[in-house]
Amino acid sequence: MKQITLYYILLFCFFLSCKKNEDNTSYTSSISINTDDSEFVKDSTFAKGDARRYGVFPNLKANPKDVSNILNLAEKGILIKFQKGFYDMSLIFEGRNGVSMHFDDSEFSGQIQIIEDIKGIASENIKLKGKLTTYNKLFTRQSINISIDTLIIASDTLKNSFGERSLGCNIYAGTKHLDIKHLNIKDLGSGSAYYTHSLAALQIHGWNDNPEYITIREAVIEKSDRHGAYITGNNHQIDQLTIKKVGLGTVSFNNGLEDAELDEINTFTALWINKCQNTTIDKAIIDCKDSKAAYTVHFDEGLANEPTIINYLTINNKKNSIPMLPRDLTNIVVRHFKERNEYH
Repeated sequence: MKQITLYYILLFCFFLSCKKNEDNTSYTSSISINTDDSEFVKDSTFAKGDARRYGVFPNLKANPKDVSNILNLAEKGILIKFQKGFYDMSLIFEGRNGVSMHFDDSEFSGQIQIIEDIKGIASENIKLKGKLTTYNKLFTRQSINISIDTLIIASDTLKNSFGERSLGCNIYAGTKHLDIKHLNIKDLGSGSAYYTHSLAALQIHGWNDNPEYITIREAVIEKSDRHGAYITGNNHQIDQLTIKKVGLGTVSFNNGLEDAELDEINTFTALWINKCQNTTIDKAIIDCKDSKAAYTVHFDEGLANEPTIINYLTINNKKNSIPMLPRDLTNIVVRHFKERNEYH
């Protein structure tokens, strides 16, 4: 009888232990323990999946071959983890499928690109967990089922791989089902040909192949030399969008925006929505303090029977020189509107 009682006690302790470590097991369970990584190991003192194990260390210039090896291992099912620190490299996913990476407040000098490969094969099922910062840009094109936890796009000319400011966030043609929990764009530069393809801190556009099903829980645009956000496409959901300090630079050296006219591009706007259908922005907050935008919002054309709805639009520190620009043919519906003279 005592042996039976002891057995159940031990069994209970075992299940209690499993419950206590539930978060840890959910993290490690996605690592494919059966995948042989021995061919790419540079330092076996680090655990399987740790980028340092394969020769990619913070504060050291990364070898492109080692970065390619990491991407290959990730595609085979190994969850790659980047420790906290600064990585002098880009992360470019070209035609990759089924890749998961975890970032422990990791910073990158180069771009984060999720695009198709040379044969036109789309990138699919890419998961970027944790918190990562790029001092360059995020660029997506022909990519499907992408999820990002926390992404910061910042400017630091000493950390940017080209010695330039940020290029912002460009969600381009063929991007579908992209989910970002937290997006913080701290700056968008201007003034040279380097910024040719960056006309807004947040660009969601693509001629005849506009992005679809873009979900952003929270987006904050802190500063932009050009437009704040330019949004086109279908079936997007943005829970909260905050835009500050827009139009601080120059429109010179630009390649235009899809679906936009030249005169519109030359007139800086905080929030510009154009040819955007079946989309909801729950809260949009525009702070005009220290902004040099010509317009707070530009509600451009769209299909009336497929409206874009802004549930709450708030404009702080509004000036007479920063009006709204609605269009007669717009499909944008604002359900609640508020102006405030002081910052809240």
